[in-house]
Amino acid sequence: MSKNESAWKTMLNYYKEEHQAIHAPMVYGDLWVQTKSRQRFVFGLTADAQAALGDVLTITTPANNVHINAGETLITITGTQETKQLASPFSVTVQKINTDLADQPALIGQQAEKDNWLAKVKAD
Repeated sequence: MSKNESAWKTMLNYYKEEHQAIHAPMVYGDLWVQTKSRQRFVFGLTADAQAALGDVLTITTPANNVHINAGETLITITGTQETKQLASPFSVTVQKINTDLADQPALIGQQAEKDNWLAKVKAD
């Protein structure tokens, strides 16, 4: 603890860093997965996967409240260089789809990675 830093500030900084580490996105293949709460997660496309796709032409997503088993295709993204079928790393129920990206797929390469989320899900 530095001379000018209070014990409370030190403790808050410690727990802030710990919280960020616990909730940092994990990577499963071409998907990044961020924990939002105990059973709720956000899925997005990694920067490497975006680069491999080229310009994104279409994003095919499931409807809300659809159940997807582990290993089944969650989202299909077609780009100018290739098509990627993104499998769910675990069984989920789709809670919300990023309709902005589904309607305007070219946005996926123009926004920050955190804004490029594809689906919000609840684990089963």
